[in-house]
Amino acid sequence: ECALSVMPRKVTEHAASMALTLCAITAAGSGGCASQMNPRQPVMTRTHFVSNDDRISVTVFDGFGAMATSEPLQSPLERVFFGPQASSKRALRTPQGLTTDGKNLWVCDQGYPDLFQIDPQNGHIRSVTARTHRPASPIAVAQDEAGNLYVADATRRSVLAYGPDGLLIYELTVNGSEHPFEPTALLVRGQHLFIADRANRCIARYALASKSWLASFTPPDPSGLAVPTGLAMTPNGVLLITDAVMGLIHRVDHDGTWMIPIGRRGRGPGEMVRPIGVCCTPSGLIVVADAAKQAIVIFDEQGTHLNDLSGGENEWRGWTLPMGVACLTEKPDVAGVEAEVDTTHSDWIVVSDMLGKSGLTLIGVTTEQARTAISRTEGDR
Repeated sequence: ECALSVMPRKVTEHAASMALTLCAITAAGSGGCASQMNPRQPVMTRTHFVSNDDRISVTVFDGFGAMATSEPLQSPLERVFFGPQASSKRALRTPQGLTTDGKNLWVCDQGYPDLFQIDPQNGHIRSVTARTHRPASPIAVAQDEAGNLYVADATRRSVLAYGPDGLLIYELTVNGSEHPFEPTALLVRGQHLFIADRANRCIARYALASKSWLASFTPPDPSGLAVPTGLAMTPNGVLLITDAVMGLIHRVDHDGTWMIPIGRRGRGPGEMVRPIGVCCTPSGLIVVADAAKQAIVIFDEQGTHLNDLSGGENEWRGWTLPMGVACLTEKPDVAGVEAEVDTTHSDWIVVSDMLGKSGLTLIGVTTEQARTAISRTEGDR
């Protein structure tokens, strides 16, 4: 409600008339009397995919990134003289690397540049780094158990460590061999920070507790790792490394032994051209964002190809430049992701599209195990 102070009668009547007019104009554009509107809830279209062997079914919710889009701020007087402004400003410009604690998202945006936190449940977005120490070109981010954030900065060629308050704690500029590095991807597991080092073609490892370097993971063949661009870890502790030049996923076990890679270079099913981001879901799926193929490629934990997701299905345009992927543990409670009657999604994945219209896309995955669990539950009823 719009409150008025106690004034002389004529002034009060005039002020009341103006207030009601302004509220009516504001309400027409935003649904209430307010000078600042909340982020809009997205209107998401659905595109369904089913794997060839029917092991998984996938629903792509396009327009998820629109929930991190705020309408332009206009004062009531501006609405009176100029009318409501129809255009909106994207809260994310060129989103790239992603990480998540299962509930919240942290997004590297080179367009501002800055690091943003997004609550998928309501679309709230905020900068999380101190204004005086913002990254120059953030491309990858990871978070440890204490809530500290680590950002790979392509311009500084360093890793910036921020505390939960957004203040810079320290900066890493060399690997364990004291060689300057070029960090392209980050991963935190326990007290270890894994850094994909493009300059030295290895995976550097940093002990967070002791702040000391560990032995790097280097392939037996120096030419075996060309351009590492993404890091993830399977539930059983196998490190995954996407290689944007080789077009495959390297695998390293916890002892540092290099295993047989997943995939191969190409544009066919299960092949990759320029894989960038990678993540592992709680059900064991390996999800890869391929920027050049403009697709999301899904494997099981053993490396068997399950599905490719791309545009052209049901008139869906697909991704323009998919870069990052992250897995949520909670279903986003936003418009367009209502509960479905006949199925349930066991995994929720967010994809960042660096040049896409909405910037973020939501993917719901239903595995064969989830469908079996549903049928058993329905049978008990």
